Amino acid sequence: MRKVWLFVGIALMVIVSACSSPEAEEVLNYHNDMVDDMNPKLDQIEGLYGEMETVETEEEAVEIHTDKILPLIAEIKEFFDSQDPKEDATKEYHKLRSKSIDSLSESVQMENDIFVQLLSDEMDEDELMALMEEADEKSTEAVEQDEEANKKWEEISEEFDFEEDEIEE
Repeated sequence: MRKVWLFVGIALMVIVSACSSPEAEEVLNYHNDMVDDMNPKLDQIEGLYGEMETVETEEEAVEIHTDKILPLIAEIKEFFDSQDPKEDATKEYHKLRSKSIDSLSESVQMENDIFVQLLSDEMDEDELMALMEEADEKSTEAVEQDEEANKKWEEISEEFDFEEDEIEE
């Protein structure tokens, strides 16, 4: 009798795992690929901002921002732009993540423009302050959009009943 129950249990596990929908599989793969690609780059960017605070000259800080941070942001944006989800859940999640990255990219580009303008003294203080405020607004927008995408991911995880070991964070 134990062998029968063991067999039934194994059969049920196989059936349940085989019932994973294409939609669930795509959105999980999308999320995990995004985490694998994006998180190391975001960690690098965070470290580079820290490095900018310790440099001796403004020129060095601008160089780090221009030569290291901007290319990393471009790589992240390129990752999102290259995605072509097929399933509705993935499309919706992708749209939210892409909006956040677009806003982040704009904010970082504006920061770079501010740094370059500071060094060149081509912009008066009022123009510079307006650009700084706009960059800050874009950054705040990116954070809010990222929070919205995180909430969507929580909904998706619950809907498809993803296990922690399936999800990379």
